[in-house]
Amino acid sequence: MPKDAIQIFRLGKKYPLNEAERFDQLREAISDWISRPFRSSTFHVEKNNEFIWALKDIDLSVRPGETLGIIGRNGAGKSTLLKILSRVTQPTEGEAILNGSVSSLLEVGTGFHPDLTGRENIYLNAAILGMNRRAIREKFQEIVEFSEVGQFLNTQVKKYSSGMAVRLAFAIAAHLDSEIMLIDEVLAVGDASFQRKCLDKMESNARSGRTILFVSHNLPAIERLCSRCIVFEKGMIVFDGKPNEAIDFYYRTQVSTGDHSAFDLADSTRSGTGKARFTCLEIRSNPPHRGNIVQSGKQMDIFLRVKSLMSVMNPQIAILLKDQTGRTLFGMNTTEVLQKIRILDKDTEICCSIPEVPLKEGVYFIDLWITESNETVDYVRYASSVTIVPNDSNPLNQQLTTGYGGLIFVKHEWKFQQT
Repeated sequence: MPKDAIQIFRLGKKYPLNEAERFDQLREAISDWISRPFRSSTFHVEKNNEFIWALKDIDLSVRPGETLGIIGRNGAGKSTLLKILSRVTQPTEGEAILNGSVSSLLEVGTGFHPDLTGRENIYLNAAILGMNRRAIREKFQEIVEFSEVGQFLNTQVKKYSSGMAVRLAFAIAAHLDSEIMLIDEVLAVGDASFQRKCLDKMESNARSGRTILFVSHNLPAIERLCSRCIVFEKGMIVFDGKPNEAIDFYYRTQVSTGDHSAFDLADSTRSGTGKARFTCLEIRSNPPHRGNIVQSGKQMDIFLRVKSLMSVMNPQIAILLKDQTGRTLFGMNTTEVLQKIRILDKDTEICCSIPEVPLKEGVYFIDLWITESNETVDYVRYASSVTIVPNDSNPLNQQLTTGYGGLIFVKHEWKFQQT
């Protein structure tokens, strides 16, 4: 009987809050030093010893050739698990055994040396996986063609845009001869055509018998690609089963629990200069509901807290609403309604109010964005989700839930004249 590709026993990872930390990897120490000013101490705290458990008591086995989806809220422990499996960080307790070579894509540019060219980074990453130069040369052209960065191949990676970097990183991870592939939210970056290419390539890898762990907020992609799915909550696995059942469980727990109305954004996936940071998002509905639940056609207020570490002049604040595939349905920008903010130089509370939410029934996601002179200060992907439910007391509900015309209802009138 063949061994499992991945075997995890009683795995746990905790981080001390207030005392000096020991680090197993240099890059983990550097990352902690950079991110420390932006940390929140509100994540699951073991108060007596001032520790937070990012993962606790994880038991998991993954069969060879299985494609496992991993979903859950921001900060639930998904990325920490992949970092341990990739040997980026070490567990506090327990054991993770990987039977096979591993390639991983944890975030944009992970594993790249910024001062090396794209060409040099291809050889470097492949060498780390244990491939010899002849094997690398055989895959080289496939990697370049897939990544679509051929004309920038001899440019330093630090000069790449985030989209170029993730295209090259995914191409390397997907084309090298590893037996296990770890992917963390790769579809959050890149245009729609590249995302389709990624999905097609991952399907091809899965059919070839490769073992894949896929972390994503893109739930339709999880359902399409994965043969099995687990749901993380507060550092623990709370569901393990078929993808459609896992997604249904995730939706139901999102809707039914009342502690989801305010989202701490300290551990969210983000990019930007960091001069100011979104720290909290809260959704309130009228009429009020528990959790992030809003009725179709009713009012939704989005409250944001922003912490300024440096002055941001003439900032633009934007909120984007996305569907489950990651497509932006509509956005709201302070400059579009001529509500200019002269400066962000202290802690600020912001509210954006939508008098009548035009979305049909379903679960949607929110991105947050601060820019200064067209430069990104803070961009938080999937900062929160909101569940839109029918409004039985309003005739608009009949129009919002008929299933015709996409996801958004636009107010309109019809006139008929028969002759």
